[in-house]
Amino acid sequence: MNETVKARKIPVIEPARCNRCNICVKACPQKAILEHLNTSCEKCIKYCMTMDVPCSPENIVFEYDLCDGCGVCIDACPQNAIYWFATESAPGEKGV
Repeated sequence: MNETVKARKIPVIEPARCNRCNICVKACPQKAILEHLNTSCEKCIKYCMTMDVPCSPENIVFEYDLCDGCGVCIDACPQNAIYWFATESAPGEKGV
């Protein structure tokens, strides 16, 4: 079965620019952006103390199943930390 893959764009966050102000979380009409609190420190804390490893204990997370691609989050972000990313979706996935 040959299924066609279609292009779509999704919002993504650049963690280095995000100051976690949560303006995007509040602006999202679909409630598709969550502030994810760190729940994985217990898994990697031994590396954190002994190695120079990147760590982002709190990140903004997109729930792409809820996102309708309206772009409100991109417009609302004062740090310009959210941008469009072109990706492909398989048939049956919610397209943006």
